[in-house]
Amino acid sequence: MALISRNMQYELLATGSALIVAWGIRKGLNASWKAIKKDEPPKNPAAYGTDWQEAMIWAGLTGLTAALGRVLVHRAAAHGWLKVTGTRPPGVEA
Repeated sequence: MALISRNMQYELLATGSALIVAWGIRKGLNASWKAIKKDEPPKNPAAYGTDWQEAMIWAGLTGLTAALGRVLVHRAAAHGWLKVTGTRPPGVEA
């Protein structure tokens, strides 16, 4: 009998992977912004002193990359799970 259920094992795998990917995405997004704009990205896009255009661009970029990262992480985690266990992850359909 496993100490941790298969469902929890998969959730831990997916969450750990997501944290690593989120860190990498954030670093890459910050570096890209600095390279293109020659300035730091907005610390708080909702702050009064932040330019509207920069706030909207930053919000769009972070939202888009977060969504893409989430899809990639879950697909990669599901693929890895299938390779290691020979079964589909809990809750993942064909």
